[in-house]
Amino acid sequence: MTSNIKDFDGIVFDLDGTLVDSLPDMAAALNRFLSEQGRRELGIAEVRPLIGKGAAKMIQAALNLTGTRISRDKLAPAVTAYLSYYRESPVENSKIYDGVTAVLEELKNANLKMGICSNKAFEMVNLILESFDLAKYFCGVTGGDNVAFNKPDGRHIFETLRLMGIDNTNVLMVGDTINDIVAARDAGVSVVAVDYGYSGSNEFCTGTVVIDSFYKLLSEGYIVNEI
Repeated sequence: MTSNIKDFDGIVFDLDGTLVDSLPDMAAALNRFLSEQGRRELGIAEVRPLIGKGAAKMIQAALNLTGTRISRDKLAPAVTAYLSYYRESPVENSKIYDGVTAVLEELKNANLKMGICSNKAFEMVNLILESFDLAKYFCGVTGGDNVAFNKPDGRHIFETLRLMGIDNTNVLMVGDTINDIVAARDAGVSVVAVDYGYSGSNEFCTGTVVIDSFYKLLSEGYIVNEI
């Protein structure tokens, strides 16, 4: 199916690796937590593949890389500690990807509804959006801890659409990981992946439309998946 981006009733975006490169600040907070636990710090290349599934899974994976797992009852306090460190410096070294603000502004001027569907803690999603003056573009925002289901479950997208006031699937999901693609297909909405985020294009599902620049979302006659 060929469609202009503005033919959709709405667009749902992932946050980390799609709109914002937040890896440096997440890695800093994670390494501060690991250091407090007497673990070795992780390099950026080691942290990168841990992002996208939420703080709890990231922390558990980081602990697996640096020693032994922690018990389930200790995981919640670990997440709390990590988030407290992250909250102190959420955007010190993070940056908005090239073209994001310009494209969001054009889509807003076209009266296109936009939302955020992230597995990141809801508090941190809002903090980052506000810090970069991006919150004004979105009419529905969900994180990993304010909904019952998280990506790759398509119901996470549906919860975001509900907040956006959209009750159909004439929607485009834009993300950077396999979780975004699987969630979109589970929800029955079109999906586009960006290749500059935290997953390589070799990790994407066969047939996924991949773009290398956020500006390309505005291309005329844009080809999207037929679900």
